[in-house]
Amino acid sequence: MNKKIIDFINKKNIYADFKKFYNIYKKRPISNNENGIKIEHAFYLFLVIKKLKPKFIIESGVFAGQSTWLMEKFCPQAKFFCFDLNLKKIKYKSKKAKYF
Repeated sequence: MNKKIIDFINKKNIYADFKKFYNIYKKRPISNNENGIKIEHAFYLFLVIKKLKPKFIIESGVFAGQSTWLMEKFCPQAKFFCFDLNLKKIKYKSKKAKYF
C-alpha cells in the first residue's frame, strides 16, 4: 500500500481523530440531513481537510448547508465558494461563504 495513504490513515490515531470529529459533528445544525452528507462521508471529509489544510474550499452542491457548516468547523481559516442550482433550500448559510 502507498506510504502516503498509510500515513494519512494512521490506525493508531483514527480513534482520536474520530473523537475530535464527533465532538464537532454532534453539534451540527441539521440533525436529519436526508439526501445530504452523512456521518461516514463527513468523517472522511474531516480527515482530508485536516491533512490538506486548504486556504480555499469550493463546494459544488450545497443542498441544505450541512457540509458547509462542517467544513467551516474543520477549517475555520478557509474561504468558501459555494455553488448550487437552487439556493432557496439552504437551511444553514455561512457568513464566511460566497454563494453562486
